[in-house]
Amino acid sequence: MLRIGRAPTSDVVLDDPLVPLHHAMLELRSPPLLRDLGSFNGTYVSGQRVTAIPLWRGDVVTIGSSTYRWDDAG
Repeated sequence: MLRIGRAPTSDVVLDDPLVPLHHAMLELRSPPLLRDLGSFNGTYVSGQRVTAIPLWRGDVVTIGSSTYRWDDAG
């Protein structure tokens, strides 16, 4: 499991004022599950606000002002 947020103890640290200390979790399973942790600004996958969603190759993930493409590389 990977913790995503602004906290320095996060596994993925995003230094962005739009990102709370604890923004989201990525559960490394098959398929991976991205879970928003109740953030005010939300977590978006391919333009849709999500609470929890499996990720598939090519999905576009937006957290705060950062955008990433999930490539499913293991």
